[in-house]
Amino acid sequence: MNKTMKKPKITGQKDSVFTSFLVLLFVSFIFSIDILISKEMAILVPAEPILAILIFIMVSRFLLQRGEFYIPKSKLLTISIFFFLYSFLNVLFSKHIFVSGKAFTRETLYFIAIFLGMIIFLRKNWNVRHLIEILMGIGLIFAIWGIYQQLNGLLQNYAILGAPFFDEHGSYGAYMSFLFSFALAFFLYGKNKHSRVIFFVLMVLFLGAVIFSFAKGAWVSIIGMLIFLPLIDKSNFWNIKKMVVFIFISIILGSFFFQFIINRGYNTLDLQYMFSLRHGANQERINRFATALNMFRQNPLFGVGIRCYIFEYFNYKTIIYPTMHTEFQMMSSHNQYLDVLANRGIIGFILFIGLIGIFIRNGIRTFRKSNIKWKPLILGALLGNITYFIHWMTNTLWVGKLAALFWFCMAIVVIGELNIGQKRRNEK
Repeated sequence: MNKTMKKPKITGQKDSVFTSFLVLLFVSFIFSIDILISKEMAILVPAEPILAILIFIMVSRFLLQRGEFYIPKSKLLTISIFFFLYSFLNVLFSKHIFVSGKAFTRETLYFIAIFLGMIIFLRKNWNVRHLIEILMGIGLIFAIWGIYQQLNGLLQNYAILGAPFFDEHGSYGAYMSFLFSFALAFFLYGKNKHSRVIFFVLMVLFLGAVIFSFAKGAWVSIIGMLIFLPLIDKSNFWNIKKMVVFIFISIILGSFFFQFIINRGYNTLDLQYMFSLRHGANQERINRFATALNMFRQNPLFGVGIRCYIFEYFNYKTIIYPTMHTEFQMMSSHNQYLDVLANRGIIGFILFIGLIGIFIRNGIRTFRKSNIKWKPLILGALLGNITYFIHWMTNTLWVGKLAALFWFCMAIVVIGELNIGQKRRNEK
């Protein structure tokens, strides 16, 4: 008698406890602040204690229900695991093992709780959509607050908007770009006229928050994402009418906000100066890039260790442009790709680029094969992470709140892939 092997059940689909804590985690991320425990250690409160609870739930499930605890296969999951295995090895060769060990632990917990947790426990379309809508709803508070601060004040460059929850304008601008991406995807695939109007208003407010953040990387990331959009969503954008309407709306919105900026005392020369090499912030970025390359050249295999750039800065620093920040140690490399290269070496860099490449490739394939319910979720995840990938050219933002959203988008693409696979199996 032939025995048929039963596929393990994904019990987590019905796990309301995990889902509730996951929602609480994402809500808490936005309202969390770093609390210093020691000179070199801080904890994000209340987000990271909730993260620990999620890990406890997952470990408990695994120990109690091993026969039913099923982790689905995915290329994105496979390369992520290789990346973390290599990162663990990197810790052992770090110039500051304690620093790298802490950073590795934090990164791993984010990966397990958010990425693995979502693909195991959160597999329903409406669950994912509901979580995204909660994120946009809470993010709207910060968008309005940031715009209000700038309109009510003197329109400051480098304004710290949303303090103490966002302690610098770059992370605030990156977060608003992320939310704009999802609002745009939901607008394009709105269920009805009413929902499209709501998401259009959200688009306007998130875009306004991005512009008023004065985060140049966020500005460029929005432009870059809009260039990628028609390449991803061919069905929507090779239609001339849709292209014209979309471009017209983008120009009108951009012109309105930039005109307001100019009316408040900025002119086109000021805006050009912000992007030129005469600007001190841009000059210092060149110095930091060169320093990262020095670290890689002298430590090509393992780098200096995860999150060790700032601690090794003075041993490798290169001053191409003297600025007021050249003697300031506690600044990152201001480029996520060079940061990975300097801190993790060539193998870590290749795995990191591979992770991004597989995400984009699989995300586009999944988007094009998905049904109408999944398309806005996959498109939003693709566009949201693409804004990060572009912003990473001038900032290091793969930490804390923003790292959580990175893995959130990765998980959405994998969940979309798994749903397509399940649908095909059911049709056979």
